[in-house]
Amino acid sequence: MNYKEITKLAGTKKDGRVKLTNAMRKQIIELKGKLSQRAAAKAFGISRSLVILIWFPKKAEHAKELYRIRQKTGRYYNPEKQKEFAKKTRLKKAKLKKAYDLKQNKYINEVIK
Repeated sequence: MNYKEITKLAGTKKDGRVKLTNAMRKQIIELKGKLSQRAAAKAFGISRSLVILIWFPKKAEHAKELYRIRQKTGRYYNPEKQKEFAKKTRLKKAKLKKAYDLKQNKYINEVIK
């Protein structure tokens, strides 16, 4: 699926990124005080923390602000470290594959003899 197809799906029923529709959010808000957070979460198949963020929008705004602050300090993602880890992982996988191939060839040679 390319980018153009993804943008066509945005906001539709086929958009897999969206867990809740606006109607479902309104239903969850109406349940505030009638059901516990866990019961509401279980009823809609979502996490309790998502119910909290829907019921208390100020907490959601606070969480977004903390995320922005932490993101600026590089707490969540460092592209240079990511490149380094990816390179190490590729090298490790290549070594494992080579060792496995050598072991298989040795086994095959022993069976043939």
